[in-house]
Amino acid sequence: MTEQTEHEIQQRIRLACAGPGQEVRLWRNNVGTGWAGADTERVTPGNLKRLLRDVAPRGYAPLRPGDVIIRQARPLRSGLCSGSADLIGYVPITITPEMVGMRLAVFAGVEVKRPGGRATPQQLQWLGAAQAAGGRAGIATSVDEAGLILRPPGIGG
Repeated sequence: MTEQTEHEIQQRIRLACAGPGQEVRLWRNNVGTGWAGADTERVTPGNLKRLLRDVAPRGYAPLRPGDVIIRQARPLRSGLCSGSADLIGYVPITITPEMVGMRLAVFAGVEVKRPGGRATPQQLQWLGAAQAAGGRAGIATSVDEAGLILRPPGIGG
């Protein structure tokens, strides 16, 4: 059997949590940086000569078909923050009658790794902060491990 990728494990966890009778809601949290700008132009064989003449001054990397020129480029960051979990969401819980019977959503964060994969110090810090604040957070390499992180306290598997 081939080893699953993190993406495949994430999808399995998300699907298992979204099944019938499940109240856990998880979303993919993509963290990264891309580029945005005022205008873009894809380099094609049809516009390559013009772009080489007008846009690419001497000394810059050569333009090739498939390249994209971004004018007035600026970084575009996505996701929560560096080190935040791959899957984020909530796990609803029912407060006991002594607590007026209210339902609350508890933050949940699952950092997904391949078996043997290691969390970065930033990821460990983020998960620890979520746990310290009362959230459910941890590292999972499988659907079962994610279930242990997300299961309400006191409920066995």
